[in-house]
Amino acid sequence: MWVCLLLSFFFGTSAKAESITSPDGQLKLNFSVNMQGEPVYELSYKGKEVIKPSKLGLELKNDPGLMNGFTLADIKTSAFDETWEPVWGEVKSIRNHYNEMAVTLNQKAQDRNLIICFRLYNDGLEILKFRCFFCRHLWKIHFRMV
Repeated sequence: MWVCLLLSFFFGTSAKAESITSPDGQLKLNFSVNMQGEPVYELSYKGKEVIKPSKLGLELKNDPGLMNGFTLADIKTSAFDETWEPVWGEVKSIRNHYNEMAVTLNQKAQDRNLIICFRLYNDGLEILKFRCFFCRHLWKIHFRMV
């Protein structure tokens, strides 16, 4: 037993994964921070891998960047479901239904926090925001993956 525990400690590439699913449960997103402090996510559909483990980060000019050195500070999950009526278009109503996971990461060496919001819909994934808080500045960078 101790040998298995030691091997998992030395060879483990990431911390425990946090996960969310789409409202219908078909999509599942796993998020973790690996041993180098790099944010990593992966996505599966009906139990089959769609996006292999992929690192997230931003390279910044004249700055160490937002690539590694992170620790997981907080995770918040929520669900959203509303139906709205467009002014014009082909459909009478549109349903906006998703599960969200907001991950707060701390990059201690640079004294900054990064919030990454993932939204899982029944028909796709949206990496909604990278919010970076440091030096009294707030950067918002929006990404959309469908």
